[in-house]
Amino acid sequence: MGELPLEIARQRELRNSYGHFFYRFAEGESGADVFDRVSTFLETLYRHFAKPDYPANTLVVTHGLTMRLFCMRWFHWSVEYFESLNNPGNAESRTLLRGADGRFALERSFDQWRTTPLGHTILDEPPGRPSG
Repeated sequence: MGELPLEIARQRELRNSYGHFFYRFAEGESGADVFDRVSTFLETLYRHFAKPDYPANTLVVTHGLTMRLFCMRWFHWSVEYFESLNNPGNAESRTLLRGADGRFALERSFDQWRTTPLGHTILDEPPGRPSG
């Protein structure tokens, strides 16, 4: 029958308090769980990249959260930076483009709902002051 609206609201409140990356919904996964699966996928993808006949481009179709987690893993973003980003809208895409230096960059960044510098972590906060 599905969860009651009050239970969903309670879990969302817990997620907002605990953090979107680490909170695991009842009967669900946390962002950290999906991050681990994305890491395993990338290991496989890297092996395929090494094949001489592998195509020049790869298309990955996924949900917005997984898209952000893929980018988090690819670009080594901190949890704090990841949590400051919004998911893309329905059917939005993001493209990784290789620059002249061989490094990849997003052609369009994710919107931020909270200003958090790219390399910022909770360890950068002054003692006794919570982040966010």
